[in-house]
Amino acid sequence: DSRNNLLKVIGNIRSLAVSGVIADIMLAVGQKEEGRRICKEILTAMEGGEVVEALAQRLKADKDPDIHDYCLDVLASMSRPSNVQALNSLLISDGRDTVQAAVANGLSNIGDSKACLTLADNAETNLYCSTALENVRSPYAQKTLAEIASGSGGRKARVAAIGALGFYEGPEVKNVLEMLWEKEKDGLIREAIRKSLFGDDLNGTKPGNPP
Repeated sequence: DSRNNLLKVIGNIRSLAVSGVIADIMLAVGQKEEGRRICKEILTAMEGGEVVEALAQRLKADKDPDIHDYCLDVLASMSRPSNVQALNSLLISDGRDTVQAAVANGLSNIGDSKACLTLADNAETNLYCSTALENVRSPYAQKTLAEIASGSGGRKARVAAIGALGFYEGPEVKNVLEMLWEKEKDGLIREAIRKSLFGDDLNGTKPGNPP
């Protein structure tokens, strides 16, 4: 429809200046929730790193807590794979907990291969990233999560990826988890596998047996 077409057109405008103007409009409309909602919808539809940079600039320049909250909310709702590189840069450059949490959630929301790998790369030292990785629900993430769970990531990343896989359905996921169970020696990772296969049922100790 016309609304989606408009979002698509605006989303393809990769401009720091344009992103900044839209962000400023969002911040200028005050408590008018509908106006901010529309601006947020536009910003989260925008491709590239420019929109992330525009929000990061406002986070650094303005001390108003309301402005911070709105910018963080938009960052946590990013949706384009082309945002990932800039989000990773912000993760590295701004160590504030609020920013770290928002960026990690944005990467989780995107949930493609690059986003998952970025979270996995930081999961060992960043609780926000390990938690966000476990919360990935993207249909495009299953293969990458399986690779991380199988050993391409660190211990915390593997546990988080295994936890995320527990929310995916289908024989492919079950097969991956059962194969991991057969060869895995690490008790923490085995417990994560058990939970993904059986939930909180303490009797579900062997894949293949019904809980």
